[in-house]
Amino acid sequence: MQIDNGPLPTPVPTRKITKAEVVALGAEHYGVALEYDDGHKETIEAATREAAELAAKDKVGELVPIVSR
Repeated sequence: MQIDNGPLPTPVPTRKITKAEVVALGAEHYGVALEYDDGHKETIEAATREAAELAAKDKVGELVPIVSR
């Protein structure tokens, strides 16, 4: 067994979800509106209302990595 005594990798920056709710995006289209602790907001589309409800369930408090697009 070999042990690496090098420096630890830099932690990935994260943000915490503070609000997750199902929203209507038009006739028969739904999504999940997310708000984060740093003020960032985004809406993720879902195929059905049931899928949006499942995606929003238990999301508050979850840490999400910050990635650049």
